[in-house]
This record gives sequence, C-alpha cells and structure tokens, in this order.
Amino acid sequence: MSGGGDVEDPVEQFVTDRLDDSDGRCWSLYERAFDDLRHLAVQRHLMVRAEFDELMQDKRVTKYLVRDEDRVAALATLTNDLDAVHLISPEYFQRHYPELYEQRRIWYVGFAAADPDYQGSRAMSRLIERLCEDVRGAEGMFVLDICDHKSRRLLAAGIERMAGTHLTGLTRERLDAHGRAAFMGGAVQVERTSVGLDVHARSVVACAIDGLTGEIIRARLTPDHGDVIAWLKRLPGPLRAAYEAGPTGFGLARALEEAGVGCVVAAPSKINRAPGDRVKTDARDALLLARLLRVGDLVAVRVPSREQEAARDLVRARENARGDLMRVRHRLSKLLLRQGIVWSGGAAWTGAHDVWLREQGAALTLTGQRVAFDADYEAVLLTTARRDRLDTAIEEMAAASEFTDVVRRLQCLRGISTLTGFGLAVEIGDWQRFTGSTIGAYLGLTPSEYSTGSSRIQGSITKTGNTHARRLLVEAAWHHRKTYRNPGLIMRSRWKLAPPAAMARGHAGNHRLHARWETFIARKKRPVVANVAVARELAGWCWSLAVLET
Repeated sequence: MSGGGDVEDPVEQFVTDRLDDSDGRCWSLYERAFDDLRHLAVQRHLMVRAEFDELMQDKRVTKYLVRDEDRVAALATLTNDLDAVHLISPEYFQRHYPELYEQRRIWYVGFAAADPDYQGSRAMSRLIERLCEDVRGAEGMFVLDICDHKSRRLLAAGIERMAGTHLTGLTRERLDAHGRAAFMGGAVQVERTSVGLDVHARSVVACAIDGLTGEIIRARLTPDHGDVIAWLKRLPGPLRAAYEAGPTGFGLARALEEAGVGCVVAAPSKINRAPGDRVKTDARDALLLARLLRVGDLVAVRVPSREQEAARDLVRARENARGDLMRVRHRLSKLLLRQGIVWSGGAAWTGAHDVWLREQGAALTLTGQRVAFDADYEAVLLTTARRDRLDTAIEEMAAASEFTDVVRRLQCLRGISTLTGFGLAVEIGDWQRFTGSTIGAYLGLTPSEYSTGSSRIQGSITKTGNTHARRLLVEAAWHHRKTYRNPGLIMRSRWKLAPPAAMARGHAGNHRLHARWETFIARKKRPVVANVAVARELAGWCWSLAVLET
C-alpha cells in the first residue's frame, strides 16, 4: 500500500458526469469510514447501498475523489440543491434560512470520508482544501455535516480546523437543536453582517458590522422581541447576532431562531476585554460583541428548551427553599440560645425536637420574646411545607420526563438520590458536550493554577461554572467515605429501575470512589480537601453513566 504518499492527480472533480461505482470501491470506502456510526444512535444516519448509488449517479451533486493508484483514498460530495441530499430535511433550511434557501446559496457537504488506511495522510486535507476552493467567494452558508460524538470528536475538530484554514470569517453553530445530542450538525456560515446586542430589561442597544462595506450601524431598541427582529430584518443578510447571557434569559435567542436569525448567547466570563479599556458603555459593549462574533471569538452557552428551563426553575426554587429553611431555623434556634435554651435530646428538627420547641415557646414569659418566637416558628413551618411541595413536584417530574433515564442511571451511585440526580440532569443538560476529564473543569472542581517557566503553583479549586451542580456533587461525595461492600436495600431498589450496564457501572464507581477516600485518609489529607477531590472524580462517573449507551 502506498497510502499517505503524494498523489499525482490528488483530486478528480466530477461536475456533470456521473460517478460509476460498479466495482463498489466508493461504497466500500463509505462503509469502512462510517461503520461505527451504525451503532451509536437509534435513528439511521447512514445511507443504504441503493441511496448511495443514486447519489453517485445524481448530476446535481459534485463528487470529489482522492485516488492512490487504483484505490479510492477519500471521497466527498457537495451540492447547493438540498433536495439531492439523503437523510436531511430541506424544509429546515427553508424555514431558518429562507433567503439563502431560495437563492440556493447553501452549500452542503453530504459527507467527507477517508479510508481508515489513509488516516494521518494528506488525503482528507486535500479533499477539504479543494471543497473550500470551490465555495470560496460564494456569499452564503457552507455546511459540514460533522458527527460530534465523543468517539469521533478529534476527527470532527480536525475537519473544522482544515475548513477554517481555507475559509476566513467563519463561525460554527449547532445545526439541529432537536436531534440526538451525540449527532450534531456542524454548520459553518459566512455571514455578511455581525450584530452585537447589549440587552437590558428596558432597552436593547444594537451594533451591526457590515462585513462587505465595513459600515457600522447602531440603534437603540425596545426590549420587545418583535422590535429587535424587525430591525435585524432590515440589515443586509445573511446575518448573525450575539448577546451576553444574563438575567434577561433565553427568550430573545429563541425568538431570533424562530425568525430564522442565527443567535449566539455568549458566556460573559469568556469575553476577552483589553486590560487598558477603562470605558464601559452599552454602545461599546455591543460593538465588542459584534467584533468578537465576526472573528469567531465568542464562547456560546447552551440554550435550553422551554421545558428544560422550566425544570431548571423548579430545581432552583427548591434550592432557594433549602437556603430559606436553613436561615429561618438558625433564627429560631439562636433566639432560644440567647435565652440559654439549648436542645440536647439528639438530632434537631425531628418530631421530638418539634414538641420541645413548642414547649419552650409556651414557657416564654415576655410578650416580645413570645411574639418573635411565634413568628420564627411559623416561618419554619411554612418554609418546610414549601420545600416538601417542591420535593413532591421534582419526584413526579423525575419519574416521567425527558430526564428520567439519566436520573435513574445517576442513582446507581451512592449519595445521589432522586433530588440530586434530577438536579444534576437539569443543570448540566447536554452531557455529550463534555468528556470525563473536562466535566470537572466545567463545574469548577479543578485546581486553579499559576505557572510560568519551570514554576508550577496550584491553588484551591476554581469554583467556576454551575454552583448548584458543584454543591450537589460535593455533598454526594461525603457518602463515599463510608465503607462500601454490598449495596443496601435503597440502592438495590434504585438499581432495579436502571439498565444492567448502568448498575454494573455504578457498582464499580462506588468501589472506586470509596477506595479514593481510603487513599486520601492514608495520606492524611484534610477531609474537606479529600472530599472535593472525590467530588471531582464523582463528576466523571456521573458523566459516564449519563452518556452510557444501553
């Protein structure tokens, strides 16, 4: 085999002639390149032989070929007639990008495949280079149908980097918001206008950069979504907008997507600002967003669906109730402590403790103290009832919702009850965004670091990311300190609801996490430090269960 060497005629382009695959060499390459995708999703993502042969014979589709003597090293297809592409919905593009669709300025790469024997060679790079040459200068959208499953993430990133090398001014967006998270379409769109929106409760300051003329267009708008969309529609297209995630939520992003306007909700903590820039105004913020969007330097946050956001609101309402209950209990207990009254009959906030509280309240003689006690005791009862109602609602939703499967898998680990599992599932949402080694950093459980030259200094954890999910994991990690031999009755009842693979994975995780605890204890680590380290590893085990294919 001479794979990986230079080829005299590396790319043979078929524009009108059909590609004859009677010997099956192209079909064999397609099968070998994408064989693993057949086992990664319920829905079909690959063509059958009849569809492949039809595509090879379709004159509407341009075929790109890299040959190595008599072997097909790489193959790709490109078309701007979306009706010629199998396994996609042209109506999606017609709704979200109507102008580009009508003008046939959407260039779709159906697939780009390299023979596994030629991985590491220049076959794929030459293929992508020639594809980009043909679409360079065509104002429109260039769509690469990239599989973003964890097993193929490096290959997808490599293809995206190659495309970015040959095409400037590109930004990446997730194409299909309703498909399985393991199979994301990667769309690379060359937009003419980039728009930054500085969104507030009572105003929206907008700044648009026309990439063709260099003109900067400014406007001050009302926060009404219709007003913002109407102004955007008057700008030269195709366009794309961005605004910072904040208290105004994701309503504007959803409205823009429904109107066919691409929108990025940027992570505020990831926005690059010049250290010497000491002037901050709404107009300058909007211009900065437009410029960063133009060069693809914004980190997008995940926009949840309305149902996912409602579930998250429920979880956070429960978290607020927990904090409120802790505060009102402290107020009541400290009121009695100031009078020298201290509970010593075992665990607090039990039935016996409640009877004792009422007795102590009745024994108070001064009117002011008795009224204060009644107010604090009433607050405890009301807040407890509110927390219990939210617990019931969460348990009902966890038993019958899109999060049910993930929650049941997470419960295979010690320390993760229904409330904890549902909270993690809702707060993290799309687990496929991460790997076992990156989810800890997302949750702020990795050490901070300041290194320069030969000096490496690590500090406390970064505490970035989702605070609520981090707290849930830290609390759950304490449960793994206790010896784990055989699962108890509660754990076995949870395992019955989970797939066998999840049960086995959870059992292995429980043993591993307890072993980590024993290691830290033997090294005389402080318990709080050890627990955070266990929580970081617990996050990885939760990820492995959430993405487990059963």
